[in-house]
Amino acid sequence: MLDGGEVIEAHVFDDLMVKEIRLLLDWDVPLHVVYVVHHDRRLIVFRTIYLPTLNEWQPGFRERRKRHG
Repeated sequence: MLDGGEVIEAHVFDDLMVKEIRLLLDWDVPLHVVYVVHHDRRLIVFRTIYLPTLNEWQPGFRERRKRHG
């Protein structure tokens, strides 16, 4: 599942842990897969898989909309 998608966001917590959001377009609908990579334990923990919406994401679902306020 992770080989076919594009990482659109990455948040580094420390040298050993990274949270990534990956966009998958190989399905009938775009999907975002959110997971954490623990490099020291060679472990991937899936957080959620969801359908992105245009309320929060720009068309193409690769960039978040900027929030005003």
